Amino acid sequence: TFTLNILVSVINILLITNIVYKLTKSLSASLLSGIIFHFSTNALVYGYTLTQHPLSILVTLLSVLNI
Repeated sequence: TFTLNILVSVINILLITNIVYKLTKSLSASLLSGIIFHFSTNALVYGYTLTQHPLSILVTLLSVLNI
């Protein structure tokens, strides 16, 4: 159950990387954005606790990706 947050956080990093790559066509900028997103949110700190933040970000990122 707690590994769900870790899995969703990794998926969020990949989605951020994908969105930024589609906007900029720069692989380095997209990878850097994914890393910055991971270290600037509470996903790294609360990775082993069950919080709703990663799941809400996942839904938001999926909706942005589909627009």
